[in-house]
Amino acid sequence: EGVTLISSLQDLLNIKNNLSGSYRLTCDIDLENMNWQNLGNFRGTLDGAGHTIYNMARDHSTEDASFALFLEVQNGATVKNLALEGTVTGVGVWEGSIAIRNYGTIENCLINLDIKSANSDGHIGGIVCENHSTGKIKNCIVLSKIDGGNYDGGIAVGQYGSVTESYFISANVSTGLAVGNGASTLPNSNKTESEIKSASLYNNFDKSIWCIIDGQYPSLVI
Repeated sequence: EGVTLISSLQDLLNIKNNLSGSYRLTCDIDLENMNWQNLGNFRGTLDGAGHTIYNMARDHSTEDASFALFLEVQNGATVKNLALEGTVTGVGVWEGSIAIRNYGTIENCLINLDIKSANSDGHIGGIVCENHSTGKIKNCIVLSKIDGGNYDGGIAVGQYGSVTESYFISANVSTGLAVGNGASTLPNSNKTESEIKSASLYNNFDKSIWCIIDGQYPSLVI
């Protein structure tokens, strides 16, 4: 009740018409051949229901724009149970995956975006660029390869909020850091590939949301 179902690309794009709404994906969404624009400042709830947004991509070779699903996840907003996959090339300075700035809650998200910046001063965060004081990130996994600049972070570039049980593969991130602006920030998020594939890492994850098999990358349950 009160939830708008997302079953097509156009449905996803229509979120821009009501950024305070409650939404749930009913299938995977393919963004093939789209030069993605973020959806804006989100104030509602987006439940991916275990589905994936595929081919999330943009080539910023001629423009410096912010890349992410949303520009902001605002205070009180939630994005959950969602996977993102794609390849992003030639990006500008400010890049994330779920959002550039998070003031809300991001949970149970699986990120697998290859992001390469054309700017040596790139600020690329595996989940968000900035996680602000009210921002909460929990039970998220980043498999992305991130090659930007001096401020890349497997979780975020700027970390001022709460991050719990969220992990990335350090070898996939140019800096090897969880947070681009702090070498010692979130030391427990930094994992090897074998650690990411270890079922014991996810003892506190909700198994009705995650499929956890020892020796394999975790996936979301649809």
